[in-house]
Amino acid sequence: MAKAFKYGLKGITGYLEPAERELLRGLVDDVISMLEPELSSNEDPLTALIGLDMNVKEPSDRALLRLLPNVMKNDDAASLEFRQLTERSLREGKIGALRAAAMGLDRNELVLTPEEAKLWSMALNDVRLVLAERSISATKRMPTMSMPCRTGPRPKTWRATWRSSTTSPRGSRNRWSRP
Repeated sequence: MAKAFKYGLKGITGYLEPAERELLRGLVDDVISMLEPELSSNEDPLTALIGLDMNVKEPSDRALLRLLPNVMKNDDAASLEFRQLTERSLREGKIGALRAAAMGLDRNELVLTPEEAKLWSMALNDVRLVLAERSISATKRMPTMSMPCRTGPRPKTWRATWRSSTTSPRGSRNRWSRP
């Protein structure tokens, strides 16, 4: 089982089991394959060098749209222009962070510098966004189930209330207590 990441003299260290590393590697590879741009044979080398992509469109895949969102909700033309100017470099940055995280998964113990930790957080956030969008889409397609109605007495429940007190043992003016 994964252990908590800790910040120490060597950097940020953590441990993942082999199965956890393989699962993460598969998820990272899937997101990389989603983000890799389509190669066109008639692409102008100068526009590729600068990072322009004049043939770009809004993604039809909702998960990819989560990773590469529109910048303006009500102005499609401005969003398209911004996408043409920035999408290639945004994709390359995300792919770079994902590949850096995948390379870190080759070791049993992860030791991350602050720069590597930033790349890891970017990569895991992208994986999280794709998983969230995929699970939302899957939940919308799932049939609803009806649960049987419970008869009989309701179970006892615990609830906490917030009370103001001036005699708290720690000197605090407020505390949590059960009714």
